[in-house]
Amino acid sequence: MATGRHYKRGSDLRLSCSLCMESYRGRTPKLLPCFHTFCLPCLENIVVTATSKKSASHADDSPVKDTKKTCEENKQNIEVTEKETNPEEKKEDKIDDSTEEEEDKEVIFQCPTCRVSIPVPAGGVSQFQTNFYVDCDDEPDASLDLPVECDTCEDGSRETATHECGDCRHRMCSRCSRMHPIHAQGHRVRPLDAGAVGKATSKVVKTRECPSHAGQSLCFHCRQCDVSVCLHCKLTSHEGHTTEDFMAAVTRAKGEVNRLIVTANQQIQVLENVLGRLERDTLELSRQKQEMTSNVTSKYEALMTWATRACDEALEEMECVQRAALTEMEAERIVARDTKQLLSRLVTRAASSCHTDADADIVLHKSELQAALLDDDALTRYRQRGNKEGHVTFFTYRSDDKAVQLDQVRDFMGRQEGQDQDKQDKMAVMSMRELSENALTTIQSLEDLRMNMRTMTQNATRLVSFRVRLSTPLNVTAGNPFIFDVVDYNEGGGYDTATGVFTAPVTGTYIFMANLYDQTYGSGYGYISLSIDSKNINFMNISNCVGMIHDIVSLKTGQKVSLVPDSQFTLYSNDLYTFYSGALLRANPSAE
Repeated sequence: MATGRHYKRGSDLRLSCSLCMESYRGRTPKLLPCFHTFCLPCLENIVVTATSKKSASHADDSPVKDTKKTCEENKQNIEVTEKETNPEEKKEDKIDDSTEEEEDKEVIFQCPTCRVSIPVPAGGVSQFQTNFYVDCDDEPDASLDLPVECDTCEDGSRETATHECGDCRHRMCSRCSRMHPIHAQGHRVRPLDAGAVGKATSKVVKTRECPSHAGQSLCFHCRQCDVSVCLHCKLTSHEGHTTEDFMAAVTRAKGEVNRLIVTANQQIQVLENVLGRLERDTLELSRQKQEMTSNVTSKYEALMTWATRACDEALEEMECVQRAALTEMEAERIVARDTKQLLSRLVTRAASSCHTDADADIVLHKSELQAALLDDDALTRYRQRGNKEGHVTFFTYRSDDKAVQLDQVRDFMGRQEGQDQDKQDKMAVMSMRELSENALTTIQSLEDLRMNMRTMTQNATRLVSFRVRLSTPLNVTAGNPFIFDVVDYNEGGGYDTATGVFTAPVTGTYIFMANLYDQTYGSGYGYISLSIDSKNINFMNISNCVGMIHDIVSLKTGQKVSLVPDSQFTLYSNDLYTFYSGALLRANPSAE
């Protein structure tokens, strides 16, 4: 039997159960609702005793009457009782199994320390909360290279441990290892590994402090609020909530994180494939555009060659028409000019003969002049030509606009069909500009998605907490927020000492708590409320000078929280009585 001593190695202090005096190491200490702790085997013995005496009177009988025995003796008694039970009783027990289960649900026992009646939860005493503050491995730091001493030596020799019990996890020397199975029947003793004999091993565990209580480690995880808490949080803001071991929650979270990592890696691979495909499509788009540009340019050059040839032919034809017309007009001009000059000379000579009375010349000039005059047809033709109004039409331009249609030119030049061979459905026809705009939009969407994921990750891991107090007494008036001027810490910069207002830097679940001491209210009372965006969400009564307010709220980025009184009084400035704190329990950036 253990001597009830505390196990001490270096600076490590181990506690023991107050009933069986055994170390809590490996015995699963359970925390009762009254906050007293006992090992699991002792609680099981108490329930066995309470069940066996359930039909008898509970007047002054102690529920821990037999718990002063060691766990080994209790186990021996239970085994003997099971051996002495006759088969007929076991058969009846099996027949009435359902009835006994209903009765087990109603088993109530008294705490051995405070005598408070405690009901056994469904599933037995193992469902009580494990006290992780005393449930620790008796493992010193491996870096110290300390020897592992025997746990059961009572003569003070403290020899080096060479064996270990697989049931109670005691390490013992070779002498105690031979005696242990005699005193603890059924226990399995096995030699320590060769590398572990005489040396201690340990695991390095990284702890994280509670954001609401400085110096307190996170040791529980509230399933209802899905947040890790310390012992103070469990006893205050999370009292009555279903909790589990912090490391168990970490293990479960690791599994979920690993699953999320696998999913994220799969999505990253999909995105990488998309980015690679977009890169290849961009290069292919440039290649196809260059190829199509070459085709269109060649068609244009061919069309321009034909058009140039047709233009040259039309211009040459007009040159021929012009030359023919000029030749004809030149011949006509020469005839008209010569006829005009002849008539002019004859008229001048005939007139001169008439003035000089040269009779012989007059007859001659008459015959010449009469012969030189134009006949009626020639005169009529010249008159028509000289008196004709408007312009003479030398060219007649004829062009058939319907001979060549724009669609025919487009068909000849070629056009983009917009067909993707990798898809069965045909895409709608789009221009190169539309394709470029869609590609830029897709790239921008992927960049925005990457930035959003980065922002969400930063917000999810962001730490936000504050604790403030007063340097001097504060006179407050109704409707004006409390302003605490001394800041112990303000991670995230949410609290403003100038206005006394906390502004949520990120969307998530927050906890706020304030302890206030009113030095003006003797036996009176007053009300203080927690306000979100100037809207009161709860009230706290300051009775007999002291009051406390705490609440868990959901805030969005930018919402403002403050403490607002409903009357005028003076707050005491002692930081042990008057302080105000808040913290981010869980960020939820996806809710923005």
